[in-house]
Amino acid sequence: KKQNNESKFEETLKLAKEYCEGGGTNKSKEKFCLFEKHYKHVGTAFNKDIRDGEEMREIVGKIEDGTFQKPVILLFANGDRLDRRDIDDSVPDLMNLGKKGIIFHELKSGTVLDIFTKGKGEGSEKMFNIMYFMMVMYRAWEESQSKSVRAKNGYNSKKRLALQKFDKGEKFILGGSLPKWIEKYDEKKSEFVLRPNQVKQLKYIFKRLI
Repeated sequence: KKQNNESKFEETLKLAKEYCEGGGTNKSKEKFCLFEKHYKHVGTAFNKDIRDGEEMREIVGKIEDGTFQKPVILLFANGDRLDRRDIDDSVPDLMNLGKKGIIFHELKSGTVLDIFTKGKGEGSEKMFNIMYFMMVMYRAWEESQSKSVRAKNGYNSKKRLALQKFDKGEKFILGGSLPKWIEKYDEKKSEFVLRPNQVKQLKYIFKRLI
């Protein structure tokens, strides 16, 4: 996944450090203590929602058993990482996590959703922040739906083309990319061109496993 790589992680960590020192998009300028050994990916919303992540379940569990003192500050680059379900499902769960003692800080905009702390962010400010997260998550859900439709249409189009080629006795590669041990597909010879060194390594691995 594009979002789940080392460079993206380092970029977000840099933003988080700046934010915790009262800089960047931190509107309140309040400082937080960021322990890097506890700073890691909580999850991504591509499969379903952030609650499905192992780390998120661990955080909630430690809040409930008292290991983590409430409130817990959750920093994330962008709100569309939180949840990609319809807002009828995502918003109630977001509010529930907030009631458990999690305060959400979006590094991109500096928007804070604090449902846990009584008397803080009441009235129009809290309502605005809730609406903001609803809008961001709804946009993420729409994007996820459109990507799903495009992916299905693309696959069906390739499948139809493959069947047409097959009916004509022609070969067609159905897929986005070739594995590393294949260099290319030779159209003239109608065969794959292999990478000898990679094939040798692959055979060695399989022999060791069998």
